[in-house]
Amino acid sequence: MHEPEPLHQLTGTDASRLLRGMFVLGVVVIVAVSGVVGYALGIDGPRTRHLQGRASVGDGTATIRSEGMLYDVPRSVAWIDATGSFHEDGWPECLGSSGTTTGDLRFGVTDVSVPDAPGFTSVVYVDCRTTEP
Repeated sequence: MHEPEPLHQLTGTDASRLLRGMFVLGVVVIVAVSGVVGYALGIDGPRTRHLQGRASVGDGTATIRSEGMLYDVPRSVAWIDATGSFHEDGWPECLGSSGTTTGDLRFGVTDVSVPDAPGFTSVVYVDCRTTEP
């Protein structure tokens, strides 16, 4: 029976095959670990709740009432305009100006936890496309 060559004596094709195998194994391990970490973060990460409500607009501020709760809209928030175009930030056109009350609109919120402070719920997007009656 043939004894395997010691690693320091490998040359040519055998050494390159061994290195390729080690590289492929390393890639597989990295992908597997990344998948497990990504899955774990996804389970424990923040979730966006998609809601519908009516907004009352004040001077540079808006509050949306939905399901008996009030949600403050930040001065700059991601939003979708009436044609479906996405805007990363700014004031949603459907909120209008001070004194406006909107019809039903869709929006998203997520719970935010702050170390050593009480958490809060934040509006993360406003959808200005018309909603179904």
